[in-house]
Amino acid sequence: MTDDFNPQDYSINPDDFNRFVTSLRQEEKSEIDRIITRYISYEPAMVEAALHVAIDKGLISYDLKERLLSQIRMNFSKKAKEAKRINWESYNAFIGYISRYTDDEILNLIEDPADIVIDVYHAVLVTARERRLITTDDFGRYYDEVLKSSTSNEELMNDDLQEFREYQGDNEEEENEDDEQTEEYITETDEFVKNTGKRMSYLALRGGVALTIAGAMMLGVYIKFLFDHEPVEIIVPIVGTGALGLGILLIWIFIRSRKINKDQ
Repeated sequence: MTDDFNPQDYSINPDDFNRFVTSLRQEEKSEIDRIITRYISYEPAMVEAALHVAIDKGLISYDLKERLLSQIRMNFSKKAKEAKRINWESYNAFIGYISRYTDDEILNLIEDPADIVIDVYHAVLVTARERRLITTDDFGRYYDEVLKSSTSNEELMNDDLQEFREYQGDNEEEENEDDEQTEEYITETDEFVKNTGKRMSYLALRGGVALTIAGAMMLGVYIKFLFDHEPVEIIVPIVGTGALGLGILLIWIFIRSRKINKDQ
């Protein structure tokens, strides 16, 4: 049974209403009856169209249609649920609608209300009591069970909603923690890279200076031996030139990396 009313403002689009009227005229009376007795599950425009078509199909009179429409519009409104229930309990327009049901149809709805709206079920119970299909005690028992079920379903929905919100909150906290950890990891990585880069550049500088000095000394010794006409291995100038060139390259790399870091 559907018993929680739509909290949104009640509004009807004329184009939607006319479209539903056209389509519902092709439907059987049973489908029109289903929409009216389960109206909260449908768009307001379709419900009003069903009431309009119900007159053409002889299900209701114009006066009853207006009373039903007034009650349905109230139940679609933002008015408090308890205030709405007090209104239709004192004067339920659906009693006039249910009056055309047979005894068997009424008893079937009492035993298996399915998803009819709660004010429709109330009208079913009132009609059954008037026809002496049920006693006053039966009426109270059935109606109390429906109201308790309504409260339980509403609480269950609220619990589910709260659980969903808490789940979202936990996920957001976990995502925030993950983001913080990721940012911290990136920061630490950047620092490590920067520090490593600095160490490597200084090592390159030291190595470059050492190789440059060593290469220059080897070439100096080679030149001295040449002037003194002393024999010297040919490998000496080759190694000296290589060391000097590599040392100069490392010094250039250090200067270039410093410039890049400064620009960043």
